[in-house]
Amino acid sequence: MENKDGYLYKTGILHEIGETKEFNNDFKVREFVIKYTGKYSELFYTFKLKGTNGEESMLDGIQRGEAIKVEAYVDGARKDYNGKYYNDLKAVKITRQEDFQANIEITAPDKDDNSEDDLPF
Repeated sequence: MENKDGYLYKTGILHEIGETKEFNNDFKVREFVIKYTGKYSELFYTFKLKGTNGEESMLDGIQRGEAIKVEAYVDGARKDYNGKYYNDLKAVKITRQEDFQANIEITAPDKDDNSEDDLPF
């Protein structure tokens, strides 16, 4: 990911997209995964981001398999009940990339018959 002015930028293919979830306090969140090639073009990488409270609608109209550029920042919080730290990549802007060329095949998420899905959607 490119880092500029405290924001992270990455261009890739929208690989998975979750439903918008709304919680009791009117907090909304929508998680999604992008897939991209890295230093070694034969390898593919994925990572999860989220949009919250207004940003979750940035994905409206964007379909799985489309090329997108994401602007995001790292957000962290410590949960006092167990003393662990958690980090999120929070998207603040998503734009379609019409001219992005990548040889990335979008497939169903990898699943083992004996493992549980670790994605929340």
